[in-house]
Amino acid sequence: IPKVIKYKLFNESEFERIDIRINFLDYSTLMEDRKRAIRDNILSNPTKVKAVLKLNGKKYKAKLRLKGDLHHHWDSKYRMSLRVELKNNKNILGFSSFSIQKPRERKHPYDYAFQSMVRDTGNLASVHKFAHVFVNGEDWGIMDIEEHMSKEFIEKQNKKNTIIFHFSNEDKWLYTFTSKIPYDGYRLSDPRLFIRLYNKKSLKDIFNRKAYSYISNNTLSNNMNLYDVDSFSKALITTLAWNNTHTIADSNSRYYFNPYTLKIEPITADQGRWWVNKGIDHLELNNKYLSILSSQSFNDRLPENLKKVSQIVLNIDEYLSFNESLFPVDRIKNTIFVKNHMRKIIDNQKEYLIYPIKKRDIENRLNNK
Repeated sequence: IPKVIKYKLFNESEFERIDIRINFLDYSTLMEDRKRAIRDNILSNPTKVKAVLKLNGKKYKAKLRLKGDLHHHWDSKYRMSLRVELKNNKNILGFSSFSIQKPRERKHPYDYAFQSMVRDTGNLASVHKFAHVFVNGEDWGIMDIEEHMSKEFIEKQNKKNTIIFHFSNEDKWLYTFTSKIPYDGYRLSDPRLFIRLYNKKSLKDIFNRKAYSYISNNTLSNNMNLYDVDSFSKALITTLAWNNTHTIADSNSRYYFNPYTLKIEPITADQGRWWVNKGIDHLELNNKYLSILSSQSFNDRLPENLKKVSQIVLNIDEYLSFNESLFPVDRIKNTIFVKNHMRKIIDNQKEYLIYPIKKRDIENRLNNK
């Protein structure tokens, strides 16, 4: 109790304050979208409304909407998840496009630590900051500010701006939650057929149009040369050390097209907590990672990629220390499982990295999908 009181009196003031103003009619629109989402048990086609954000005395015009497929993002009218796009090439906390959400929506501190480690392997990954948010004067508390896909997101991570995209779409989710007919809905969101661009205006550039066609054609033909094996391997190894493949699922991964190598690289986001009580049998990998696991180049590059990832993962406590300093009342996380699991992967690569699920299952899934 003394720690909580001390934190409330002193530490909360260390966070930057963001005020969001939304007029009555636009806020009513958000509430109607929320009402519809509660009725359908899923958010679909949310409406963008105007808003003004204020930080350090400066005002920023923006558009925002509700964000998050599932109910925990918007089941309360306070601390709802929002997707924000600033106008006039402005940025807040270094972000021009970002999500505002409760820290628990990104399993704080797990996603923050995981994505920080992934970035230090040289991969692209989501970026988080924290701020004290007020909406129309109401205190929403400390919120997670997560940078969304944008030109600035790519350039700040030392990559040349091209297209960012997402395999699959949301139709499977919508069908699953609204239909009473038993069907897994896979074909509705088949990642070979559906590619969603994050910036459709980028197609005004002829190179990006050619890149989009190149990606589409090679995805349909399952051409392994399309994938940057090193970046996919590092994402996979870090994920397996975490014993949770949530971040590399089609619904959570974005992809970047490298104009120099003509290959795609994963952008990981939304990692859950590490799983201690589940074996590797529970892990699910999408077809891209299954294909990479079965490739010779994965095996050839494995020693170097494994060494790079293990050096970072075994220093996990350093990545959690920043979060512990921000939220000193939180229980300290015991990282021994991740360290031990990383060592097990190093010592038994065949079990964890060559065949993380049975070889027959890999072959069946690749043949069937």
